[in-house]
Amino acid sequence: MQAADFVMDTVRAMIAWAIDPHRGGLLPSDLGNPFVRSVVGRGRATDDMVREPDITVDMAADFLRACDDYQLRLFAPIVRFGLRPTELVFMFREMLEADWLTVRSIPALDYSTKGRRDKRLPLPRPWSELIDVGGDQKGLVYVRRRARMGQEHPPLLGAGLDDLAVEYAQRQRRASAATARDKLKIRNEMMRDAGALTYDRIADEFHQITRQLGWPRAATMKDFRHLFATAMANGGMSEHERRYLMGHAPGKGAIVKYTHLNRLRLHYQRALQQEMKPVTEVLESRLRDPRPERA
Repeated sequence: MQAADFVMDTVRAMIAWAIDPHRGGLLPSDLGNPFVRSVVGRGRATDDMVREPDITVDMAADFLRACDDYQLRLFAPIVRFGLRPTELVFMFREMLEADWLTVRSIPALDYSTKGRRDKRLPLPRPWSELIDVGGDQKGLVYVRRRARMGQEHPPLLGAGLDDLAVEYAQRQRRASAATARDKLKIRNEMMRDAGALTYDRIADEFHQITRQLGWPRAATMKDFRHLFATAMANGGMSEHERRYLMGHAPGKGAIVKYTHLNRLRLHYQRALQQEMKPVTEVLESRLRDPRPERA
């Protein structure tokens, strides 16, 4: 070896894998990766910041157009808000407010958003119909396809957030769970019993569509976040607002505390209409003309 970069990259990737509850799950999901600051080494080439994202606005519109209704409900918020797929896994109807979609940590289920940063996202009607389908006041917003279609019947399907918090605590006591790994295993089993999705299941739905569209392998779900951040910047949203919507650290300067994002909804809707109009047109069309979900 000529330098330590290879070792540092390997260690960093191993720790990231172990922290991720949907992959290794060997370490607490809220553990910080101490090697994360070493991502870029000396002399390493950086990305071309002026090129188009790997998923463009027109590609995203084609993607949503190809979705069945089940997939549309999954991917519309990912495209419109740049959400991380795992944020859908722990989204409960109790977190839906009037005209707002809340993404937050759930300490009672030992779930933390990345960076432990909660956010509220503007969700005006009729867009809210793409998420809050069914009219139930509690329970997971997103469940596995077979569970949604009644082809499987998970024992905790429809259980609300408070119900699952109680169930989780009871299962921990019965199993005498002591370590973070024990708790994570119990929680994931309980979430499966509630019909919850996983990252891998969302990725499977994504790849079904990308194969149909003939997309290059370079295009990934994370590129929806790149597209969202780029579109919001092009649409004139301030960095403070973009950081908030993306769930990134707001910064430490005094200006952060002094700045209130009181026009977030207005600026978001303006940027969305200006930079992602093909996406909004597809969603409007699909709301008027729903497409059956595949069995």
